[in-house]
Amino acid sequence: MGKRRIINRNSMKIASYDAMKSYFVKSHIDFIVLSIINSEPMCGKEIIRKIDEEFGVFISSGTMYPLLRKLEHRKLVRCERGIKKNTYEILDSENVKQILNDYAKICESIMKFVNTHAGKRK
Repeated sequence: MGKRRIINRNSMKIASYDAMKSYFVKSHIDFIVLSIINSEPMCGKEIIRKIDEEFGVFISSGTMYPLLRKLEHRKLVRCERGIKKNTYEILDSENVKQILNDYAKICESIMKFVNTHAGKRK
């Protein structure tokens, strides 16, 4: 997979598939984390491990915990503080389901556009 090349938006240089996958995962991390917690309450380390297993992309704790606090502040998740670990769970499941459904529709729309225009050249 590493042989496929695509344009890196920030530098306009050709980037590897893995670099672009990492860019996309990190760009959409809010929705990925909400989706994971929506499936099952987890602590931050478990979420980091799940993302690494699923996408092969490492998210640092310096990225994860501020994001979880932001989601708490937005009243999307709640932190159940424990003695050894904090577990994050969805606070308003209907609201989060709507957010994730809207996100999925937007992604589908973008993919449809890209797939339609991928082979076309002017």
